[in-house]
Amino acid sequence: MRPSRNAFLGYTYQQCITFLLLVKMDVERQIDKLEIEAIVNNNFDDARISFLGESVYCQMKDIDSIKFEDLTLEENRIIIKNKPHKLSDKINVLFFKNIDCKSYNDTFLGLPAYKKDNLYIISLSRNKA
Repeated sequence: MRPSRNAFLGYTYQQCITFLLLVKMDVERQIDKLEIEAIVNNNFDDARISFLGESVYCQMKDIDSIKFEDLTLEENRIIIKNKPHKLSDKINVLFFKNIDCKSYNDTFLGLPAYKKDNLYIISLSRNKA
C-alpha cells in the first residue's frame, strides 16, 4: 500500500516544524525535552515538548486554503474544517503552513501566535521555518 500524496506532504511539514523545534532546543536552551509522535490522550500528538517546566503538545497541519472561520474552539477541543481534535489540558500549539491570521496577540518561542485560552495558533510556512 502506498501512502497518499497528502500524507507525504503532511509528514514533510511535520518534519520541518519538528526540526525547527529541535534547532531552538539546541540553540536557545528553553526546550528541555522533545518527543515526536507522543502517545497521549489527546490529538496534539505530533510533538510533545517540555518548555520551562511545562508540558506543551503540538499538532502540525499542512492544509491548503484554511481560514480562521474554518476553526471552532470549544471547551476541550478545536474543530478544524468540521473535524474535531481533542486538546490537552496543558498548553497546545497548532501549526498551520498558512492561515490568514490578522490579529496575533502573543508569541510562542519567539514566533507570532494567536492565543486563546491554552491554545496557540501559529502560521508558519516551510520557507519561514
